[in-house]
Amino acid sequence: MLPKLTLPMFKMTVPSNKKEIMVRPMLVKEEKILLMAKEGEDYGDKLIAVKQVVNNCCQDIHIDELTLFDVEYLFLKIRAMSVDNMVKITFRDDDDNKEREFDIDLNKVEVDFSEEKDKVIMMGETNGITLRYPTSQLYDQTKSITTEDDFMNALVVNSMLNYFDGETVYDFTKETQEAMEKFVEENITSNIYYKIREFLGSVPTLKHEIKYKNDNGEDKTIELTSLNDFFMF
Repeated sequence: MLPKLTLPMFKMTVPSNKKEIMVRPMLVKEEKILLMAKEGEDYGDKLIAVKQVVNNCCQDIHIDELTLFDVEYLFLKIRAMSVDNMVKITFRDDDDNKEREFDIDLNKVEVDFSEEKDKVIMMGETNGITLRYPTSQLYDQTKSITTEDDFMNALVVNSMLNYFDGETVYDFTKETQEAMEKFVEENITSNIYYKIREFLGSVPTLKHEIKYKNDNGEDKTIELTSLNDFFMF
């Protein structure tokens, strides 16, 4: 019988709730998950693969309760500890038309919380909606999302945590996607819908800046804010 090897474990902090968890590096089986997703052309499959890798490698997490930026952050850090913390990205400057290669240290990438907005939207004196950061459940809906409007509607629904009226609270997380979409269409005014979208525009994201001077002598900044900005897996 072959031996069962003891895997190294590392402490990591979940950005959204500051909870400390234990994480292991990726194994060959996780590399295969990513490879299969990479070979396909469906971006949704890649997102689901990222979610699966994070779920496999992290202990004591409920993957569907993690925010989108939690999953992206944890995936970057797992990739850094498993393969290499240094990645190369290529960027073409539109002004001098020169292509440049930059080295990025994934260990220095953090989540930017600077644009956070209030999670409570009042609809009256005692009633309103409590919002949350969109969760990784969205990754599982990518197959049915075909347009930008579909994606925004899914984001809005996913970000709604509950409705309260005085002391009565209605938990949206126990409702189906279809029921929530109908609730939004029949109960949410355009003004409230706009405020929810405004909140979504302030959701924390991965952030890393690259500063350089181009051949025209101009100071430039490249802002990296998503997984695709850091590497193509």
